[in-house]
Amino acid sequence: MVLALSVGAVAAGTGYDLAGGATGAYAATRDDITRVANAEVGYAADANQCNKYASLCDDWCAMFTNWVWRTAGVSPVPDSFVATAVGQWGVARNLFKPRPPNSVGDPQPGDIAVYGAPGSGQGGHVSIVFSVDGGNRITTIDGNYSNRVAKRQIDATTATAGSRDVRISGYVTPPNVTAGGRGAHVVISGMDNALYHEMRLPGGQWTGFQPLNGSASRVSIAAMPDGTAQAVVIGQDGVVYHEGRHANGQWTGFQPIPGNTKAKDVAIAALPDNTSQVAIVGDDDIVHHQGRHANGQWTGFQPIPGNTKAKSVSIAGLPDNTSQILITGDDDVVYHQGRHANGQWTGFQPLTGNTKAKDVTIAGLPDRSSQVVIVGDDDIVYHQGRYPNGQWTGFQPLNGMGTTTPAKAKRVSIAGLPDSTSQILITGLNDDVVYHQLRNPNGQWTGFQPLNGMGTTTPAKATDVAIG
Repeated sequence: MVLALSVGAVAAGTGYDLAGGATGAYAATRDDITRVANAEVGYAADANQCNKYASLCDDWCAMFTNWVWRTAGVSPVPDSFVATAVGQWGVARNLFKPRPPNSVGDPQPGDIAVYGAPGSGQGGHVSIVFSVDGGNRITTIDGNYSNRVAKRQIDATTATAGSRDVRISGYVTPPNVTAGGRGAHVVISGMDNALYHEMRLPGGQWTGFQPLNGSASRVSIAAMPDGTAQAVVIGQDGVVYHEGRHANGQWTGFQPIPGNTKAKDVAIAALPDNTSQVAIVGDDDIVHHQGRHANGQWTGFQPIPGNTKAKSVSIAGLPDNTSQILITGDDDVVYHQGRHANGQWTGFQPLTGNTKAKDVTIAGLPDRSSQVVIVGDDDIVYHQGRYPNGQWTGFQPLNGMGTTTPAKAKRVSIAGLPDSTSQILITGLNDDVVYHQLRNPNGQWTGFQPLNGMGTTTPAKATDVAIG
């Protein structure tokens, strides 16, 4: 076995519970709330409005928000199924944040948005704030929206809901929750191809690199909605391996993906339903894809229609369970395509300008936009966004550390986070140093900074990087 395996590794192809292992007291986080709510999107009550969130057949938006908070571990929760009474419950506990006129106010993921003045009676509406998207826009998850659970992006200053068609009066903060926020997982292949992992915590602190068993030439990692993570790598034997990381930080050990498939590049993406999607450039240079069910079963690699050949590949999952894939073709041009939730592909299309690149990466954001970063054929790092309607912003170079001169790199990776930020890793062109920077929801960049190596303040160096 070329790739070393940790003790207790599971048999290839079998399922395992990556969420297991967490014990002891637990304080709910805002991420817990949004994760629970997001898992309910698409649920429909029956024609009489009977639903699973309470033993009552009636308008059920508040039944839904109360159930989400309770299921996520929030305590106490509102005790009324009247939407505006939920607001009054918040007022009584100093948890209600009024929305000023012509302002979005101060919504935070996990809050309950209240339509109609607190205590103003029937005809209002409540929803869970899923994300704050910049400007006046927020994404909410609404129970009893056309008798279903729906995810919507709205203008919080003008949106109306409820039988009285009322606007958002404010937001109820969940009591006794921690800020939470999802950290970012980083995996690198060191200069000797040894594997290392660390996390960037929600507050911006780094945990420090720790070794993972094995070595690899290519790496990719995805953070899953249930708080676990999954990594895929190409071992020194060219075979694609996978392992999971439990929510308590324990790793399952690398196992070859069934079939002992060999590849030249590999990427993994998480979807909201806790499945994952893997794309590879096979040893035949053709782009292949497969899915991993939430129970751990694999679908098997299949070439993406068209038998397209590529040199590098990246894949991103979006909130609607679609995914997007980016490749550099055998002509070095950057191509993009989407995969519908039903598994249908849209077909590869070159990005405007027939841009050429040496490495590519793509990440999805909560508003269904995506972020793309490439290492151009001039070695410069470029970024652009893709709006939910499919329009592109156009590539712009990113500055190097402490300079207005464009950054140059060999490898690049990007991750989109639930707070609508994105984070980038690169390996420097001339020094192989691992650099990181963050993009805020308003489009502002923090600037590249080097990551420290394991147990030292000397910058880490790598042959490949992944962030998820």
